[in-house]
Amino acid sequence: MKGWGDGGEPWEWRQRLWDWEEVLVGECSALLANVVFQVTIDDHWKWRLYNSVYDMLTTDESNTMDEVSDMIWHRHIQLKVSILACRLHCNRLPTKANLVARGMITEDVQLCVSGCGEVETAQHLFVSCPIFRELWSHVREWVGVCGVDPFSVYDYFLQFTYLAGGATSSSFMQLLWLLCVWVL
Repeated sequence: MKGWGDGGEPWEWRQRLWDWEEVLVGECSALLANVVFQVTIDDHWKWRLYNSVYDMLTTDESNTMDEVSDMIWHRHIQLKVSILACRLHCNRLPTKANLVARGMITEDVQLCVSGCGEVETAQHLFVSCPIFRELWSHVREWVGVCGVDPFSVYDYFLQFTYLAGGATSSSFMQLLWLLCVWVL
């Protein structure tokens, strides 16, 4: 693509565009309608290609994710499990409360799937639901560590990960937490 010069010449392409590409060019032109190019400065486009969603999330300079977000990408976990944990951390799971907020379902059907009578939020499902909360106490008992149930998913992950202490143990606990989240 050469751009448009002083006379407003059209963009030049190496090959003929498909119809759907023409539509995209039209949309791009509309976005650039108010952009003023400087004649003395060379303009260029930069394509930032990522190999995976993981690369995109971990290499973006504007990424402000905290310690938990860095820890959910575990090398022994399938990518889909880490993506689920990332969505959980960002409150982007299709819980009934989120579906109500988006107008997908009505408020009268937003109660927890377990039948406990509470509104189904990510916080409720993974931390405070009396039915699903039992999983965490059984897992802690099985591993042989004690802990108190925190009030947030963020705190729960950090506490659970560091319960056993030591780098190897925390990696195992991190792995175990991610697997339990996947099961729930």
